[in-house]
Amino acid sequence: MSNPNPVQTPEFVAKQFKPVSDLPDEPLAKKAVALKLPESVHEYLMQMERGDRINLMRQAITAEVERRKQAE
Repeated sequence: MSNPNPVQTPEFVAKQFKPVSDLPDEPLAKKAVALKLPESVHEYLMQMERGDRINLMRQAITAEVERRKQAE
């Protein structure tokens, strides 16, 4: 049975959510990124704190994506 007194109006819900048919034709889940690193780089990364390591890798990936976009 549905809620007789919904917190959100149907109009609000319609503005917030798109039907699946309106989504772009691409996979919904992102693929994992696999990197092969020289041993010395891997050791360096493993010595960093997890948050710092994640931020550094995000920056490197973002820079590579931008470089590839400019090359197109």
